[in-house]
Amino acid sequence: MSFVNLNKVIKDILIASGRFADVFDYETIQFKGDPVAFVVPSENQSDYETTTENQRTYVFNVRVFVERKVKSPAETETRLRGLMDAVLDDFEKSENWTLTQANLPTGYTLLVLSPTPSSWGYVDISNSTYRFAEFKVSIRVSIDCNIIN
Repeated sequence: MSFVNLNKVIKDILIASGRFADVFDYETIQFKGDPVAFVVPSENQSDYETTTENQRTYVFNVRVFVERKVKSPAETETRLRGLMDAVLDDFEKSENWTLTQANLPTGYTLLVLSPTPSSWGYVDISNSTYRFAEFKVSIRVSIDCNIIN
């Protein structure tokens, strides 16, 4: 259940920023504006914590796209850099870091949220070139194995 809850919260943080024409919770190439973002699950890891608790890490890919065609290459770069700085700041804000809105299931406790390194590139979609940046949001939770549903 946490993949569902956490994916929604990450998408909501991106939407609440007001920086995107559209935010998707699935991969798509049907963009209806500029800039756009999507968030999708990437991986998970589990680790032993105690005899009754485990730690689980949920990782999500967030991709941010800026259309290059409407701006010069220099303007596109500056725009994406500024957008990424702002989005990373959004994930560092204390109200988002605690993810109280995640409504995690019984037995799950948030330990840490961190945006992790990004990769940058170009992609051609529907006769347009987009500059994109992808970063991961890693969320570690503690799970009480005795009370999870």
